[in-house]
Amino acid sequence: LVAATLAASRAQTEKAIEELETETRALSRELGRLGGEMERALAAEETARLADAQERAAAAERRQSEIRGELADLRGQIIDEADVRTALAEFDPVRDELSPPAKSRLLQLLIQRVDYDGQAGTISVAFHATGIKTLAMEVVQ
Repeated sequence: LVAATLAASRAQTEKAIEELETETRALSRELGRLGGEMERALAAEETARLADAQERAAAAERRQSEIRGELADLRGQIIDEADVRTALAEFDPVRDELSPPAKSRLLQLLIQRVDYDGQAGTISVAFHATGIKTLAMEVVQ
């Protein structure tokens, strides 16, 4: 269970990181293209075209800044096996004492999605990337 939980969480986080890094590379290419466009507009004294390229470059730079923050958050959310073991070791005795609303909150914290394939008779569970880490921090406190 520990290994499966850890692998699922890590895979979700790494996929999100990869998508953001791909977007960052595309934005960098766009900024390079816009830089050339601004130079040509400036040389041709086309102020409207220059202003438009500057606005698009500013928007791309803002998005790159947002992505840097998102990447930092995601990298901070990567959990390790110690976090998972701590949370699971404390889980059973705590779960038995929880009220039904608290149990519900706990499940919402941990589980992102449950998929059932009736034809194959299988169930797959997707965990929130930060659910275990948040639970581990709450248990420690």
